[in-house]
Amino acid sequence: MRNIFDDKARLEWLQGETGKNLNIGSSRPPMIRQEIPLEGNIGSASLTFVDLPLGMSLAHSEYIFESRANGALIPVIRAVSEFNKDVIMIYTLKSGRCVYDDAHLKQKYHQDKRETLFIRTDRYDSTGFVDSGERCILYCIITPVMSMTPLVGSDTFLSLLSSVDLSSRNSFSKKVIAQDIGRTLYSAIDHKMDGPAAVLHAQAKCLEYVSQLITHFGADKDTTHQKSGKSQKRVRELESELTSLNGKIPTLDQLAERYNVTADTLNNDFKKVFGKSIYNFLMERRLLEAHAAIENSSTPLKVISENLGYSHTNHFLSAFKRKFGYSPSKIRKSAQIN
Repeated sequence: MRNIFDDKARLEWLQGETGKNLNIGSSRPPMIRQEIPLEGNIGSASLTFVDLPLGMSLAHSEYIFESRANGALIPVIRAVSEFNKDVIMIYTLKSGRCVYDDAHLKQKYHQDKRETLFIRTDRYDSTGFVDSGERCILYCIITPVMSMTPLVGSDTFLSLLSSVDLSSRNSFSKKVIAQDIGRTLYSAIDHKMDGPAAVLHAQAKCLEYVSQLITHFGADKDTTHQKSGKSQKRVRELESELTSLNGKIPTLDQLAERYNVTADTLNNDFKKVFGKSIYNFLMERRLLEAHAAIENSSTPLKVISENLGYSHTNHFLSAFKRKFGYSPSKIRKSAQIN
């Protein structure tokens, strides 16, 4: 699983013993957990950096300050990288306030927890500052533009880029987005998990977060997607149930009975929001989970197919090849070569 950073990509610590760098290039491990140095005993900080399937990466950093920090704006990290393709960077704050001084785009971004920062670029040279007046928890998704289009469709992803003003390279924007959308990403890093399980969990949460962004901005731009409060809540509850569902798939009639509506109403409401039927939504998600499991573990294909609710392994293999254009065995062979 190769990441999208060049060999010289690095994080430079700006506190403590300066001049120390953390390699985030192509030769590093797929998961890094590292303390971030803070000088003068003003607090503690940590970084988790995870490479995900499909070329994505997720960074999570947390800063906890003592009262002696006096609420100063403190420089903590300089991030430098050239990417081998256009990437989208999405910054979300659970708490705190940050400032990023972008030397490449010659911009300074101020961000608090109400705002989500979007950047599209092919290189990055940014110094990060943290407000030491409160605890700061930051998440950043980094994904190649071309990795997302096969998952959500070219038109859908281009519409999202347009909605967040990222239609061209070297662009950026800040948007106010509901906190309940951000909560999906806040649970992406589970420190009780490690190895392939941690990667798979983070990948699922990142994809769920992106799908919620697509829904959020699609609803803002297309009045046909506006739903009554009750219907919108029902669709969201159903989406949450489907994303946590394992094993055998319930029938549409069973779901409709559970939500006290007709099967057609439930399916049509869901399709208007997500652009696909309940069944197709669930199967696509499960195939993405299967792809990640095959790429990051040695779990037998029969076990994976059973866990995803397929009654026969051959049905799973056929569906997988229709979705991705290649067989699961090709991924395993590639992983063995690498």
